[in-house]
Amino acid sequence: MVDANLGIVRCILLQQAVVGLRLLKDADWKAHLRPTPTEPTNWVYNEDFSGEPALQHDQALAPILKQISKGFFVESGALTGDFASNTKYYEKVLDWTGLLVEPNPNNIVELRKLNRHANVFEGCLSNTQSVVEMDFVAPAEGTSSIGSAVSFLHQRNFKATCVPLGFILDALNRTTIDYWVLDVEGMEGHILKNFDFAKFTIGVLQVERGRSHSVVQEVMLANKFIELQTPVGETIQDAIYVNPQYFNVNRLNIPKVLNLPPGWAYHK
Repeated sequence: MVDANLGIVRCILLQQAVVGLRLLKDADWKAHLRPTPTEPTNWVYNEDFSGEPALQHDQALAPILKQISKGFFVESGALTGDFASNTKYYEKVLDWTGLLVEPNPNNIVELRKLNRHANVFEGCLSNTQSVVEMDFVAPAEGTSSIGSAVSFLHQRNFKATCVPLGFILDALNRTTIDYWVLDVEGMEGHILKNFDFAKFTIGVLQVERGRSHSVVQEVMLANKFIELQTPVGETIQDAIYVNPQYFNVNRLNIPKVLNLPPGWAYHK
């Protein structure tokens, strides 16, 4: 098992911040979309559930999502694809496939080594309706964990092509996302605001409560999603929304409450 405190530091180190944006014309963004590998998956960690140790929302959602056969996930902010992955269980155990979105080049190197049975988009989701290029800053390699995570005194810059999710779903001939994990350092609200909910169906959305969360709430309410609570109240860090229409179409009971997640943040 991975130490919980170490896990949080590692999660912080794998994150990045957006510092600039430019509109791209006629960008060949599909060059960044990798096909699903056929080789066996090389998992690094043995745990089936690998969501953030403090939360483990992926495990709390399992009773709801395991009813879906051959589901499709999107994990935007996929990191290295194993540790802290909210979709690992659904691919490894339930034989789902999906789309992993990650802009950090160092994370992508590790992600591709896994041969996860999902498409990988080596970029990020656009928070507009256009393809754009964004500047990111992330902690540099070789610096101390706490120093890099807290102060960002040593920085490493990179650029990423960012594409509306609908463009990628069209390229993959997908119209339904059974489970969407959206954790993109504050851009969540505007990504959702520019997403076509009329064209694409979302079953369950797990979204970080970042600085644009008021926009997230407005968008999800307007599209008639229900936010799930745990038996002891609001979920921590991430909000979890379900789409009643999706559950009705699939002849499943609409979830009313989320099982208490096993992460230590819920059991202090």
